[in-house]
Amino acid sequence: MGLNRGFIVAVRIMIVLISMIELALTASIFDFIVNYGKFYTLPDEKILIEKNRASFFYFTVILAFVSQTVALSSHLHLTILVKEQRKKLFEWLEVISAMVLTVMAIVCCTISMNNAANLSKFAFNAEPRAFQQAARWYYTRFYASAVFWTMQAALSAVVFLATLLRRRTIY
Repeated sequence: MGLNRGFIVAVRIMIVLISMIELALTASIFDFIVNYGKFYTLPDEKILIEKNRASFFYFTVILAFVSQTVALSSHLHLTILVKEQRKKLFEWLEVISAMVLTVMAIVCCTISMNNAANLSKFAFNAEPRAFQQAARWYYTRFYASAVFWTMQAALSAVVFLATLLRRRTIY
C-alpha cells in the first residue's frame, strides 16, 4: 500500500468517523420536539425547524457509511474476488457514490447553515427564557453540524478526485 493509497484510506476512515458524529448530531437535532412540531415561535406559531429535512441528513449519513465501508474493504483486499470479477462496475460505483456524497454533504451543510442562521435571532435575544435556551441548544447543534458537513464535503471531494485520477493511472 503506497503513500497515496494510505492517504486515501485515512481520508475514508475520517469520512466514516464524521458520518458517525453526524448521525449523533442529526438524532439530537431531530428529536421528538421537532418531529411533533413543538418548537415554534409565539404568537404566530411558526415552526422553526422543518422535520422533513431529516431525510436529507439520514440519507447522506447512510450513504457515507456504506460507500466508504465498501471502498475501505476493497482497499484492504477483503473483496478481491468480487472486485476482479466486476472491476469496471465497482470503479463506476465508487466514482458515482463519491460524487453523490459530495453533493449531498454540501446540501446538508447548506440546510444546517440556513437553520443556524434562522435560529440565531432567537438564540441570543428571545422571550421567554426557556425558549431562548432551547433555540441556543438547537443553534449550536446546527452550527456544529454545518462544520462537520463541510468537512465531509471536502473529504469526499478529495476521494472523488483521487478516484478519478486513479482511473487515469496518475494515482
